[in-house]
Amino acid sequence: MSKAEREIFDKSGYTSIIYRTPGTCRVVKSFLPECIEKHFSTEQKVYERFSAHDHPPSILKYYGVAADDPAGLVLELAERRNLYSCLWDHEMGQMRPVEPKLLYKWAYQAATALDFAHSLGVIHFDIHCVNFVLDQNLELKVADWAGASIDGSISYSCYRTTHSLLCVQGKGSRPSVQSEIFAFGSALHNMNVGHDIFPELDYEKDHNEIVRRLRNQEFPDTSNFSVLGDVTLSCWRLQYESMQDVVDTVKADLKSYLACRRQPSDKAGKMTYEGT
Repeated sequence: MSKAEREIFDKSGYTSIIYRTPGTCRVVKSFLPECIEKHFSTEQKVYERFSAHDHPPSILKYYGVAADDPAGLVLELAERRNLYSCLWDHEMGQMRPVEPKLLYKWAYQAATALDFAHSLGVIHFDIHCVNFVLDQNLELKVADWAGASIDGSISYSCYRTTHSLLCVQGKGSRPSVQSEIFAFGSALHNMNVGHDIFPELDYEKDHNEIVRRLRNQEFPDTSNFSVLGDVTLSCWRLQYESMQDVVDTVKADLKSYLACRRQPSDKAGKMTYEGT
């Protein structure tokens, strides 16, 4: 099936256009000509490495290279697109309420996927809720490995400033498990409030101020989060040695949360396991 016969599913990326193949639960991630040599080859290597092992369901299924598109990767469809867009109600200009158990599930799924990748020598290098995608059942998948570092290789991506430990560490720093954990803390913040840290600052104009705050550990207050506030802060403070430590903490945190619950929560209008 040619590109012309496919439905454009997402064209917001910098490296590719994603097409949905009608009548299937698959998409083709077709890389732009200028991104084939670096980004296509990187993501193909990552998915082939993942597929050679028993990867968790929070990583998209990979079905190989498209027969009619030598620069297209066939991947599992994530019907609800990215988490960043799902969290924010653009019409109301506010975050959609999310059930705490769902926040725990997303945090666990994302951390599990990243820990698996790290165990195989893959560093994502662009952890952000825009790269966490959701299927029709609100199951989270970590996507977009086109800028990953494999076995310490050069990466062709970078963390957003609000998620970057490397900006704090300065010139010469390299992506690592610790930089991934730091970025994951900013992603957890986004899950809880629906936007990146320091929304009063401009991403480009106030770059130096964002870096200064992070360097001085002037992190946003997480004490009012319904859940995962302590985990978020611990990620920023680099109090975990591995993403597996984050997975274990999220599991323990959820267990405590469920044990302390005495009354059913009001789910009206909230995103739940069953849907929105």
